[in-house]
Amino acid sequence: MIRFAIFAVLSLALAGSAIMRLSAEHQVREERRAIARLDRQEKQLQAEIDRLRFEVEVLESAPRLGELSADRLSLAPGSGEQMADGDVLRGVIDPAPRVETQP
Repeated sequence: MIRFAIFAVLSLALAGSAIMRLSAEHQVREERRAIARLDRQEKQLQAEIDRLRFEVEVLESAPRLGELSADRLSLAPGSGEQMADGDVLRGVIDPAPRVETQP
């Protein structure tokens, strides 16, 4: 009877340790999957960061800024009329139509 009890206790201890080991291995596999998923996400985000940095570099490049300034800014010398009349100069600086109400 004592041998049977000792055998039962040892069998339970062995089964318990096997279950604990399987549980630990399962947790390790889950953690490895999570790490791999985070690594893939990090690579995707780094690729997106690199793409956006390149886009900013292109948008802020000297040739592009020169092209934009040539298209949108008229860098012609001012005329004498602009220097003499402030309203003409203001129209050149801010070409938006003005609506002024005078009392």
